Amino acid sequence: MSLELKGIRGFACYQAYLSTIYFLPLTKTYRESEMSRFEMQHDFTESPIGRKKEILVEVLSVTTISERDVVRFISVHKDPNGIDYSEVNASNLSIDKMVDLVFESLLACSNASKTLFFYPTPSLTASKNTP
Repeated sequence: MSLELKGIRGFACYQAYLSTIYFLPLTKTYRESEMSRFEMQHDFTESPIGRKKEILVEVLSVTTISERDVVRFISVHKDPNGIDYSEVNASNLSIDKMVDLVFESLLACSNASKTLFFYPTPSLTASKNTP
């Protein structure tokens, strides 16, 4: 199966990712940390894949993923016939397979965030007109 983190489905998947990692401060890993939310997200993003998986399990133990977000996570994947997953054909997936797809999407989004929000770039610096 392939994952395509692009277009409207990719953006919707990324938004679902952001709403999921919003709960990082509640995890066992970060609960007693003095890091800011930004630093936690940066630390998570820079973590090796094994640690990311452990932290994601912690996140999912303190929050739930809505049915709508599950669809957003799986819709960036294609089935063996090359058809995008949707609410219609997702009913054929086992829970184990669906969880695998959700985790794969979460991990892909955590890697994409390196180029999106958590790493300041020169184009994101404040202009002279910013108060």
